[in-house]
Amino acid sequence: MGASKGTITFKDVKQNFSTMRFPDSAGTKTLTDVTTLKTALVAFTDCHISGEGYVDKNKFTVDGADATDNKGIVTCQDGDGNVHKWAIPGYNGTPVQDNDGFTIEDADRDAAITAIAAFTGLTLSALRSPYIVTR
Repeated sequence: MGASKGTITFKDVKQNFSTMRFPDSAGTKTLTDVTTLKTALVAFTDCHISGEGYVDKNKFTVDGADATDNKGIVTCQDGDGNVHKWAIPGYNGTPVQDNDGFTIEDADRDAAITAIAAFTGLTLSALRSPYIVTR
């Protein structure tokens, strides 16, 4: 079942952000509809409008086997030297121990980076990707 969300992000003079999220249960709205809603709401705020968006999300009812406390932090660097990190909650691979603790297994990290690079269009190089437990 797909659920869509429209978002409007506000920013105040101290650079604080707040995002309103609007579910679209009918699934028939577009970004233009979010813009129309933003135009109607802007009169009620002293904040700047920082952004608007419309996102489709598929929801699933499959239960996972583990808690989200175990996280694999996929860490990589793009061609400009910028470091990017994405957390995989509930990481279920086998972490590898090095001198600084546990990391995501290289094969898992590389597969995740390949998928992220294909989606983002970035050229990414793998960096040490830690495995952490936050409970």
